[in-house]
Amino acid sequence: MAYLLYKYVAPQDLVLRVLRGIPGVGTHQARQLCDEIGVSVGSRVIDVSLEDWDRLQSLITSYYHTGNEVSRRRMSDIRRHIRMGTYRGFRHVSHLPVRGQRTHTNGRSRRRSPRVSM
Repeated sequence: MAYLLYKYVAPQDLVLRVLRGIPGVGTHQARQLCDEIGVSVGSRVIDVSLEDWDRLQSLITSYYHTGNEVSRRRMSDIRRHIRMGTYRGFRHVSHLPVRGQRTHTNGRSRRRSPRVSM
């Protein structure tokens, strides 16, 4: 049984796919990590030795922000834009698309006001 960052990983899964499933690690970073430990991109979890697996886990925790830390940083960045009063912060507050998308014929789900649960 293999675990990566306290999460179970199926032995038949591809290493690249497992790494990309970690919040904060994208395709480019996953390929870099595979190159760093000397594992082929197409190899499966069962083919990776325990030493390489431990090394991979230590590399991820030391070089990347993962898990809840990613979402916390994202929310703090949004709050920072709102506090500074930037246009981007205004778009977040107004529940409108932030990155320049059109709103006349698209973005209806973003414009819809958030549901309030009681």
